[in-house]
Amino acid sequence: MASSAKDIQLRELKDTISQLNTIMSEQTELIRSLRTIIEEKTAHEMVLQEQVDYLTKKLSFIAPVEVMAGEFEMEALAAGACRVLAGEEKPHAFSELV
Repeated sequence: MASSAKDIQLRELKDTISQLNTIMSEQTELIRSLRTIIEEKTAHEMVLQEQVDYLTKKLSFIAPVEVMAGEFEMEALAAGACRVLAGEEKPHAFSELV
């Protein structure tokens, strides 16, 4: 009986080790996938930053360019209006600039 109890424990340990190996393999693959995603995202962000830099350089002769991260067009317009109202900036009539 002692032998069969040890056999059962050994089988259970082997099953546990097999399950752990499967989990480690899945996690290793997940880490590889995440690294690839991060590398692609980083490369995409670098391209976008280059485009922002290019546009900033090309447009800065018209007026100072302030880059605000995200999709905050309305907030940027409101911030510009606040600067004008506070006297920190002069209002621009863009029809006069063209």
